[in-house]
Amino acid sequence: MFKFKFIKSLLHGKPSVNTPPMPAVELMSFQDILEYVTQLPELMTIPQGTAITKRLYEIALYDNHVAKEDRTNALQLLETVKSSMESVMSPESIDAYRKANAHMEGGVCRLGIGSLVWLINEHQISHEEIVPFIARPEHSQLREDFFTVLSPANNAEIKVQLELYLRTQGT
Repeated sequence: MFKFKFIKSLLHGKPSVNTPPMPAVELMSFQDILEYVTQLPELMTIPQGTAITKRLYEIALYDNHVAKEDRTNALQLLETVKSSMESVMSPESIDAYRKANAHMEGGVCRLGIGSLVWLINEHQISHEEIVPFIARPEHSQLREDFFTVLSPANNAEIKVQLELYLRTQGT
């Protein structure tokens, strides 16, 4: 288990002239974020904290091909970052921050870990294999959320293909 007590201390204080420029957090792995956070000076800015929050959500709940340990550790660090961020924000900022976090959490069933979109990417399902893949009985409860993320044209086309496929399979 990680000890992240230092994060709260990073969020307090005045900006330093020597604060390093914000790297491309959206491209960082969990290990990259951990290393980045430990190398920050005495202050983590609100933009840095919100970018790290978003990336930790992505690693924990959305990204493909992430080790279970990194997902678990990202969730642990995320809770610490969220708590620390809220401790230094104004009430209006907290409300906006919480809404953004709720949006990230709410999208998991459609795009995140365990969703059909995520499974298709995780298993590298080809275009030709999508209909048989989503037709599997174990995916039946995931289809509704899957169809909500497709464009109207793709939605209609795949629904027709799925119906035909299921008919030919006798299900």
